[in-house]
Amino acid sequence: PDSQSKVMGSRFRQLWELVTLYSLYVLFLLMLVYLVNQMDRFVLGIAAQQTAESLRYGEQSCLRTTLGQGGVKCWKIATRQNCTSSVHNSSCKWDYNGQGIEYQLLAGPTFVVVFSFAVIVMGFVAEVGRINRPKVLAIFVILWSVMTLLMGFARTYWQLALLRMGLGLFQSVCAPFGASIISDYFEKDVRGFAMAVFNWGVYVGFSLAFAFKYLALTDGWRWVFRVAGMPGIIVAIIIFFTVEDKNKKYHRHRPLKSRVAELCYVLRLFISPSLMLLCIAGGIRNGAGLAFAYNVDSFFTQYRHVNSGQYMCWVPLVGGTAGSVIGGILSDRVAKSHGHRGRLVVLVISQLVATPLAFGVLWISNPLGAFLCLLAAYVVGEMWIGVCLAVVVELRRKMATSAIAVYIFIINMVGGNMIVLVCTLSSQPGWNLQYALVVLFPGMYFLSAILFLLTLCVVQWNASRKREGKYQSDSGDFGESQDDETERPRVCCLELSTDINSADEQESLISDHGTN
Repeated sequence: PDSQSKVMGSRFRQLWELVTLYSLYVLFLLMLVYLVNQMDRFVLGIAAQQTAESLRYGEQSCLRTTLGQGGVKCWKIATRQNCTSSVHNSSCKWDYNGQGIEYQLLAGPTFVVVFSFAVIVMGFVAEVGRINRPKVLAIFVILWSVMTLLMGFARTYWQLALLRMGLGLFQSVCAPFGASIISDYFEKDVRGFAMAVFNWGVYVGFSLAFAFKYLALTDGWRWVFRVAGMPGIIVAIIIFFTVEDKNKKYHRHRPLKSRVAELCYVLRLFISPSLMLLCIAGGIRNGAGLAFAYNVDSFFTQYRHVNSGQYMCWVPLVGGTAGSVIGGILSDRVAKSHGHRGRLVVLVISQLVATPLAFGVLWISNPLGAFLCLLAAYVVGEMWIGVCLAVVVELRRKMATSAIAVYIFIINMVGGNMIVLVCTLSSQPGWNLQYALVVLFPGMYFLSAILFLLTLCVVQWNASRKREGKYQSDSGDFGESQDDETERPRVCCLELSTDINSADEQESLISDHGTN
């Protein structure tokens, strides 16, 4: 035990030597950016019912006039006449419930389609343009914060939809820029942990969004958006003046042709079976989380008659951050001995374990028991985000921004648009929101685990064929050789002029500005 503790202590010191105080400061600020990103994105779901009642869009149903356990189960009353009858008049009302295709379009395609295509553009700009990434990121944080603030002044559904599209456009820089900056500030041995800390912002921001539930109940939905838009402006100003672009020279001196070639190479990587399977699995898992996140408040308000904010303001924060960090540390350890296959094993096991816990969230009638299940589901199920990002970043270290942009595009186009299925399924005869979420929450957890397992099988098969000399990969199937960060990217998708083969041009293609 003493020798083992000494080895662990020595290993910890070695890892700590790879990290500087300034890099931790940058990581903290980027985490705050992700925090306000998620907070501004999800406040729509927190104030969904109040917004729908004010702007008059979406479905109408029988709703409880007060929260609390017991009493009339208004959600079981199907018609306006029965809802407003004298028997139920004091407990129930017929009004907009914050659901329906209009709401799901706001939560999903209106935001996701613009966001997903903009991610590709922003990733390309980060690789090609002569830009300072932290300063561009700060400007876009200010712009999306303004979009959020203006939602508090919307007078029609279409004004809200346009502002939501603007939010998607400007938030597109957050993940690719943030993750690529982190990949420059943190070495490979601690990058999984750094990505996990970066992803704390997802859960902290999501939890803080639910804290606005109290503001919505007391001061109205408009103040939710107005207040939520303010913190991002402060964080952006700090980043603009204090964060440096570590690879500034690299971004200013590399030729346009080589950058376009690398982007095309990245696109070719994602056509490979293993990486495409990984992205589809991640997209389905992402869709499960989004379907629950945008409808959890409506579910617990209508079916459990509780203020979800009293639990959701801390459950994702505690469970999600714990799961993200545990997943990052665990995947870093297994990756040392098993490479990407070890990370994939973590993905498969975590999603399989989280599936029954997610089912319990929707089926346990006691709110406390349901949220305890959710806490456990977050701890286990949220390991996937940092692990997937680490795989993509390590796939091609020198093209991290473009790789992350393509990855985010795929998982959002797959998962982000799954939200509209909530309305489709819940409107089927004999179905309701609860049944729809069972399919799209624990059901998609299980499906993602199967696809992660299939990805692992493909990777294992490719590795065995490679050992036998039967497999030559230049398309990005990640296996044993993908951790080699000195491999020169092959040019694809376009013909470059012959001068790109000069020594200087080749060096610009493969340079990593220092040892990894």
